[in-house]
Amino acid sequence: MDPLNYLTTYSTTFGAPEVIFLIAHAAMALAGFYYAFIAKYSDPIRGASLRLLGFGLFGLGIIGSLSCVLRLTVGGTFSMPIWITIVTLFDVALIVYAVYYALSVYPARRAAQAQSTRNRGAARGGRQQPTLQSNSTNGSAYSAARPVATTTRRVSRRDRKRKGR
Repeated sequence: MDPLNYLTTYSTTFGAPEVIFLIAHAAMALAGFYYAFIAKYSDPIRGASLRLLGFGLFGLGIIGSLSCVLRLTVGGTFSMPIWITIVTLFDVALIVYAVYYALSVYPARRAAQAQSTRNRGAARGGRQQPTLQSNSTNGSAYSAARPVATTTRRVSRRDRKRKGR
């Protein structure tokens, strides 16, 4: 049987490959839903990338699951193997795009963010340390740091708080 004839022939069987296809696409839909709508990301670049992947997984998972459900319930036109083949080709295209994105687009965005962060810090001149000044209420200046072993815990905590002001 030639491939075109095989892909367009009605088949009422729903065997192990179709069950695996249905389970895989249901799992893809759930993972895509999680990545696209539920997960929270602290890194904005990683968040945008995983959200985009989540939309793709969710869409293809729903389409694959829907094609299997239609094959089971309606039959007829949807029982042709061409529908599963088309969805599988879209799955492969998503995998290829995800690998391309992970290997070329994502590192470029990460480098651009790092570069802009470096430039932003240089434009401000870096963070300047505040100068120590005397307390104007009693006129005493900060004393030099004492050796660590000669101070009590209370005195050292007070000194650290004063340095933080």
